[in-house]
Amino acid sequence: NTGCHLQHDISRHTVTIKPSIDNTKIILVFVTQRYALKVGGTNEADNCKLEFQYASRMKTKALMVPIIMEDRMKRPSEWTGPVGFTLGGELALRMSFDFSDSEKFKAGMTELKHEIDVRLKEAESSNP
Repeated sequence: NTGCHLQHDISRHTVTIKPSIDNTKIILVFVTQRYALKVGGTNEADNCKLEFQYASRMKTKALMVPIIMEDRMKRPSEWTGPVGFTLGGELALRMSFDFSDSEKFKAGMTELKHEIDVRLKEAESSNP
């Protein structure tokens, strides 16, 4: 029975990923074209889809940091589907560079740390 198998897979995934999302303060969303397609796809058991749906419901976009991993995704305003609906209006970090370039990597990590710090501070001030 495919429905039973699908429900088992979803339940097993929920048991493993739900606590991880619940116990984190910030969600990093590494955006690629494939990721956006999977989140917006029809496979209700897709891990990317399940994680994104749960994270956006439980953490809201204010606690989700979109990180662009491909040049073709460099315009968040053009993203479609749930990723575009939830995060398309957000400022996204561009990390679609060659990671072997240590200077760019270091600058990207510094920018990411800064964005995480800003989001954490905003979250703490809104939930004293």
